[in-house]
Amino acid sequence: NQEDNISEDGTPWLQVFGLDRFNSEEQLEPDEQVDIDNIVMLDRGEVFIPYLSPFRSEAEAQASGEDTP
Repeated sequence: NQEDNISEDGTPWLQVFGLDRFNSEEQLEPDEQVDIDNIVMLDRGEVFIPYLSPFRSEAEAQASGEDTP
């Protein structure tokens, strides 16, 4: 279901988590594809998320000096 892929504010979850920022030509334009290769490590049951605190609000992250997607 396409609605399951979109957050309450209408932003696709891949963009919310910083996993889709670039298109296939590496332009800063999301294309609904994960930008990072090997993001899921099935043998270890791990998912790589490129931010230390992906669920932290942008305001909290900025206050602590952490980058956000």
